[in-house]
Amino acid sequence: MVTAAGHYFAVEGFSHNSRCVIALTVVFQGNMSLEEVQEVWFKQAVNARHQDGFNQFRYPELQQYLTSWMGFKFWKSDPKFHIKNHVTHYKPDDSISSFNEADLHNLHEYLHNTPFPPKRSPWDVLVVRNYQSETLQEVTRSRKVKPMTLVAFRFHHCLADGYSIQQVLVEGVLGTPVNAIPRPSPSLIEPQSKSHQLLRVLATPYRMFYDAAHFLEMGFGNIPWIVRDKEKAWMQVVSLTPMIPVNSIKNIKNSQNVSFTSVLISAITGAVRKLLLKKEFSFDGCRMPTVFALPLSNHPHKLRNHFTLAYMDIPLEEDNPITRLERCNKILLNSKRSSLPILCRYMMILYGSSFHWMVRLFTKNRMIPLGITNFPGLDVQIGLPGRVCLEVCGSAGPAAGCAGKIS
Repeated sequence: MVTAAGHYFAVEGFSHNSRCVIALTVVFQGNMSLEEVQEVWFKQAVNARHQDGFNQFRYPELQQYLTSWMGFKFWKSDPKFHIKNHVTHYKPDDSISSFNEADLHNLHEYLHNTPFPPKRSPWDVLVVRNYQSETLQEVTRSRKVKPMTLVAFRFHHCLADGYSIQQVLVEGVLGTPVNAIPRPSPSLIEPQSKSHQLLRVLATPYRMFYDAAHFLEMGFGNIPWIVRDKEKAWMQVVSLTPMIPVNSIKNIKNSQNVSFTSVLISAITGAVRKLLLKKEFSFDGCRMPTVFALPLSNHPHKLRNHFTLAYMDIPLEEDNPITRLERCNKILLNSKRSSLPILCRYMMILYGSSFHWMVRLFTKNRMIPLGITNFPGLDVQIGLPGRVCLEVCGSAGPAAGCAGKIS
């Protein structure tokens, strides 16, 4: 049966549109053939087995598709599964003579706007040979990395979250030990005394009622960029930023005594504000309700969605970058202290394993125009034997329901 959190993303019916997609493009040194990628992916991921004596598949969902029975969602084995149906060239005849950084944007839009075929597991791997990147050539000039191969991975979010996909790629395909992957270990609140912890537990039912009422109030606010599903054009637009060094974010974090996530949220808030000012929007009385994913601890070593959600209003009206960062950090802390992440997690469990129409009724996003998600990279060099990994670029689509519009 599809897990509770998986149901949250499966409601969109992704054979018709594929909005909630996690896409990764990985650049390897050297030219890799399609057959080489097919062989490695099949052996290291699709056909990977548990070493526990039972010889079961580690990631069985890669050979299964979603089906409904009596209103419930289940994974069903694909009797016609073949690796050649999932691992292909980006262009059918491999006619691309060259592919550069400017084409990367179009590739990500293709990954997010192409429906998955029915009755197939919702994932694809696309191979692009002769990839050219002036940025990588500049960074790795001494390595003489020409030629390069770009491999694009596309997963529907109902299969797994970013950490699970990272595990499949890094541990399974690239052969890096799983302990090299940073596991989620969130701390929702700062350490407290036992008396404070007891008071917090006793107040939780009342806080849930208050937080839920405040959240539902979003649906009646003045939010001009919320768009109903019937008014949407389902074409997704993808924008890729230049690479931002992690050390730069850490330096800001340490100098301002805020969290890493707060720096990211503040930067996104500034970018949204800049776009709205360009479109001559007024911030008076308007809000930008925002959802961001919170990974849960004890993430299982399998394809799973293991997270909850938190909500906040980003300070669009704040024009001072330092003040905006401080406010984002404070708002983020308050959001983590909220009972909504707990409430959201239990709602996923309660309704995620119930009838599919109940999932659509209770989990479809109607009020949130902005979503934020991120997960950390690795501190170790990864790659295939003789194939160094040079770059990883990721993008993610929104969940079903409101995703906002700025026109």
